[in-house]
Amino acid sequence: MIKTPDVSADAWKALYAEAAEFAALEPWDYFEDSTLFGVLDPAAGRMGYACVLGALGEMRALCVYRGAEGFDVHRRVRDGALNRPMDVIAVQDCLMAEFADRAELDKPDLAVIRKLGLRFRGPQNWPLFRSHLPGCAPWHLTESEAVYLALALRRARDAAAKVLEGRLNLNEKPGQVFCYAGAGPEARGNPSRSTGRSLPPPSTSTPAKSSGSKPARSRPTGFGRRMFLAFPRLSRIAIGRISRTTPSWYTRPPISSSTRT
Repeated sequence: MIKTPDVSADAWKALYAEAAEFAALEPWDYFEDSTLFGVLDPAAGRMGYACVLGALGEMRALCVYRGAEGFDVHRRVRDGALNRPMDVIAVQDCLMAEFADRAELDKPDLAVIRKLGLRFRGPQNWPLFRSHLPGCAPWHLTESEAVYLALALRRARDAAAKVLEGRLNLNEKPGQVFCYAGAGPEARGNPSRSTGRSLPPPSTSTPAKSSGSKPARSRPTGFGRRMFLAFPRLSRIAIGRISRTTPSWYTRPPISSSTRT
């Protein structure tokens, strides 16, 4: 039997509730997938960098890159330094809340939905939550990851509502990232009271171009947006089925010839 991390019912309820309210806004209709905003993880004490995916209609999701390293992956994809799916899989460090087809969910996902008494219908309407770590198969969330992803969805909902109402421009200050630096209880259930401010992006040591003798490949027109949108899905499709044979979250197999199906 597949072992997945233990997550409390309260954490699952909060996560699915936030996901439903986020999806109801359909933010992928007016967000560019390259637009980032920051959400502080109060438990880890580090900033995550979120983007709404779905501008091209191929998938609908919120992707949260963790810390400076995650931000650097986003930057390198944007700049064309990472342009092969398996290269991104090797370094991707993020949480994903995707709205997928029922067939893409695993048995543990469906078991949680049944336990909570939730019902979903139609394509791209079933919440699918995954944790991506560098060089590892995408896997089910831990308790702390579920709590943080619920917070990120709440902040994303606040940002989406304000952008839609014309009260927020995430790109107002070039070179900076709009960040939600607090996680106080005043914003729970009332995201309009949450606040944020623009901050400089984290400093990273990774150069914009790939290291080694081979320079980064140039991008054809439109390549960046299509590949940026596809990478999270490719990482799940390419190695997601590995999780069916993974014994537990803390022993996720590395991406190697011995672990691929």
